Amino acid sequence: MVTGCICYGQSLSVGAVGGARVTDDLSGAGATSVSKRYVVGPALDIDLPLGLGVEVDALYRREGFQSSFSNAFIGVSSEERANSWEFPILPKYKLPIPLAKPFLEAGYAPRVIHGSLSSQTPRSFHRSSFHQ
Repeated sequence: MVTGCICYGQSLSVGAVGGARVTDDLSGAGATSVSKRYVVGPALDIDLPLGLGVEVDALYRREGFQSSFSNAFIGVSSEERANSWEFPILPKYKLPIPLAKPFLEAGYAPRVIHGSLSSQTPRSFHRSSFHQ
């Protein structure tokens, strides 16, 4: 009963949020990112009194990497891919500037990774002897 009185008249927004990265997750010798650069998902925004609010999202992203190792005797290449879901919970404070409507938000974003697929491909190198 008390919760109903506090939330009465507050606005609720439902929408989608998305973005893209301009850099890879990994860069270096032996490992390459095969993650998708986009992040997309639904968003819920609740406005509360006194310039406060809460935003809750569910963000999907496909992650992965490829790596390889080799020396004179053996070589191994591997690939790992997985689905990643992040669930940010962001308390929000709207600054009292009417034209621009800036806000501050910070929070916690638990992540769940599932559907992992991995593969490894071993390669062996044969040494040949030269007879003269």
